[in-house]
Amino acid sequence: MKNRNLIVAVIVCVALAWACKSEDKSANANHEMNLCDTEFAFVEGGTFTMGCTEEQGNDCYNDEKPAHEETVKDFYIGKYEVTVEQFAKFIEETNYKTDAEKSDSSLICADGVKSYKKGVNWRFNSAGQVYQKQEYNHPVAHVSWNDAKEYCKWFSEKSGKEVRLPSETEWEYAARGGNLSRGTKYSGSNVITEVAWYDANSEFSTHPVGGKKANELGIFDMSGNVYEWCSTWYSNFGSEASDVNDEIENKYIVVRGGSSFLNEKFSRVSYRYSRTPSTCGGPYGFRLAMTAE
Repeated sequence: MKNRNLIVAVIVCVALAWACKSEDKSANANHEMNLCDTEFAFVEGGTFTMGCTEEQGNDCYNDEKPAHEETVKDFYIGKYEVTVEQFAKFIEETNYKTDAEKSDSSLICADGVKSYKKGVNWRFNSAGQVYQKQEYNHPVAHVSWNDAKEYCKWFSEKSGKEVRLPSETEWEYAARGGNLSRGTKYSGSNVITEVAWYDANSEFSTHPVGGKKANELGIFDMSGNVYEWCSTWYSNFGSEASDVNDEIENKYIVVRGGSSFLNEKFSRVSYRYSRTPSTCGGPYGFRLAMTAE
């Protein structure tokens, strides 16, 4: 009997170690949640104008038009981009091979020159340099949409919550500050240097997450640092587009937010870009999202 009880106790301990505890902070003033050492900001749903709004000036591209109203429900979004340290835990536990590892190369930007470099993967920064341990607080880069989706599956199993990538609509709503929006050109400010790492101040490399000013919702780096994959298949505004749970597929997936490779025009809250699901490179990372229960 003692041996049986011991076995049961061991099984329980293993189960508890696997299922990381959710610390729900939704009762506090900031409506935050900490799940598996990942901080989420609560985003109250609402209706907003998406696309080329007035504060964007003459910088808009055609696919940001027309500006139009969208409505989103309550959701949570990661306060920070997924870091190298967090992604390393996923790799360690699953032995997953990323698209960059399979192709044995990835896009880098060294001294302003873009090229594909052999052997580069998620262990490298966007300039193609191996991350040192003290740099594991940088956003993970060289990650494809396929890789990001696999991370979400792993995180969902680990946490017991359905975690996913944000839809494009959710992403822009959160970047604009949700119902607290001050109508800024970049996420949290009209002054790009306050909120973003981009080509003029980044030396073409990623920087630690949360190093710049947060936006109205307490979310960091939604302008600059790395592009962020969304769940949405790319299409022009006004056409039949997919969103959170839609299964309409196209060739390209939406990425948002600009990166350390690019100038300030690409870090605007309305700027849209798209790549194939297997695209990987120094500009590409992601953050997590979750439907509010």
